[in-house]
Amino acid sequence: MSCTPEKESCQRPEAKSSFRPAFIFLSTEKRDALSAVYGYCRAVDDAVDEPSDISPAESVRFWREETERLYAGKPTHPITRALLEPVAAFDIHKEHLLMVLNGVAMDIDVFRYETLADLQKYMYGVACAVAHLCLGIFGCAETDREPFCANLGYAVQLTNIIRDVASDAQRGRIYFPLEDLRRFNVAPEDILNRRMTPGILALLQFETERALAFYEANASLVKPADKKRLFPCAVIAEVYKALLLKIAKKGYPVFEGKVKLSKFDKAKALFRAWRKS
Repeated sequence: MSCTPEKESCQRPEAKSSFRPAFIFLSTEKRDALSAVYGYCRAVDDAVDEPSDISPAESVRFWREETERLYAGKPTHPITRALLEPVAAFDIHKEHLLMVLNGVAMDIDVFRYETLADLQKYMYGVACAVAHLCLGIFGCAETDREPFCANLGYAVQLTNIIRDVASDAQRGRIYFPLEDLRRFNVAPEDILNRRMTPGILALLQFETERALAFYEANASLVKPADKKRLFPCAVIAEVYKALLLKIAKKGYPVFEGKVKLSKFDKAKALFRAWRKS
């Protein structure tokens, strides 16, 4: 998606996303707000990853300025104009939108992460900050937002990293911490060449267990008073967890094509979220 103001194709950007099931039980106002937030996140991510007449750095600069215009009440882009009412109606903080932008901007010149702590700085921007934006719409009475959003973001983003390892490698990126590659004797070239080895399989299993631990930690933080409010987050967690477990069950065919959930898979994940609520 271009970041030029002339482009108007911003309707329901979440339509084909794994986030879609989380929209089902929301009021129209919250659904529209979440769609607007998702549209912003999708647009700034595309601004860095998708080919365009504008350089990624220029695109990031545009979105940074446009975010400032949004909170000054003078947005120029249809995506930020769609955010005007949600920003007024909900607890959507500028700092979290900018955290998302700063996170995706790291993809411009950061292609490796030495430690988990280094990777978490990236994941916080592209995923945990998104969780904060979601809670700004859903509301949260008693649950501690910071650890909840951190665990949900880390879990979902690690799932994305495992699923997208091949497409990321095509862009020259390896998100798994280099300390983990060394732990399993994985050469970066094996990932970049998309060549499955026993070491890569062990690495993927290790990162899967790490992600599952984040999912479990996230679920344990929800207070009873927030079960209903945070149900959409439970749906998101169950959908992405189902994707992760499907990848594992299929033996990690991550270099053979992107594993996807069927409609039935998503329906089962939604039912699991409902049963636990």
